[in-house]
Amino acid sequence: MRLTPLALTCLVLPACTDGPDKPSTTTTTTTTTTSGDDGGDDGGGFWAVGEQGMMLRRSHDGAVSQYPLELDEDLRAIACKGADQAVVAGAAGVVLTTFDAGVSWDRVEIGADVELRAVALSAGAIGYIAGDGVLLRSQDDSRTWSPLAIAAHDWTAITTTGAGTTALLTSAAGQVFRLQDTQLALVHAGDGSLLAGVAVTPDGTHAVAVGQSGLVLRSDDAGAHWITEPPVTARDLHAVRIAADASLIVAVGHAGTIVRIGIDDIATQELLDPALSLRALHLSQSHGHAVGDDGVMFATHDLGRTWAPMTHSLDADLLGLDDLHGEPHL
Repeated sequence: MRLTPLALTCLVLPACTDGPDKPSTTTTTTTTTTSGDDGGDDGGGFWAVGEQGMMLRRSHDGAVSQYPLELDEDLRAIACKGADQAVVAGAAGVVLTTFDAGVSWDRVEIGADVELRAVALSAGAIGYIAGDGVLLRSQDDSRTWSPLAIAAHDWTAITTTGAGTTALLTSAAGQVFRLQDTQLALVHAGDGSLLAGVAVTPDGTHAVAVGQSGLVLRSDDAGAHWITEPPVTARDLHAVRIAADASLIVAVGHAGTIVRIGIDDIATQELLDPALSLRALHLSQSHGHAVGDDGVMFATHDLGRTWAPMTHSLDADLLGLDDLHGEPHL
């Protein structure tokens, strides 16, 4: 698929000076500060994307750099690999890639004007992009992407194992599919309830999917069978993470709901007005962030037990999030 260099003007906070985390191509500078109880050393920082081409990057010291990409399309998902590499997907078939920490971006022309909703990168060379009726795969570390000839579904989320040889996908019809090479298998038929998020442990043994009305599905046999966790919220859940040893599940959703399911404890809290949602989540070691509507950002430093708001001057809905190191994720 053809690559097109993307016109880019970066708005960068001067404090972003810690090596590759700083986009170096700048024509205009703005000062965007964050505050709250999140502290300066957040364990890694993050990239976030959102409505009308919104993209921002938060560095280790709390500074925020905004990337005006001259795009009108909503950006719905981002996956990072290391501090320099990222893949972004969104509305109207938008796929963007960078290999130099955002100094330059290439737009991948996929030949279809479709809604793309999810990105997953493995620890190796394999990556996936999923959306309405389309599933793309890269086998050369995100440099080229090709559509997979499988049954078309409206995919809402995708996750992959550390090796990238197995992927799990959720659909708008509430189904869960397992992809191995080019073989797609239905592993959970669902009842029609929308599934919006899915996560898998690096070895592929344990997985979780979340969605409508607080639905939490769990598999402990590589996705072959799924059980429904007892309901702990009636709020829609939009994103989820699972620990590498499957000892912890954290999900976020409507009204700023955060669900935390540990081995010996289950907790639910709501951080936002009921009109707002948290849309994306990442956790890495004990640190993590969640973002959502009206630009809301929260940070945790205790594996999701408590969350502190981060204030800033941006108000665009943030729809996708990933940290700057890719691995290890929770």
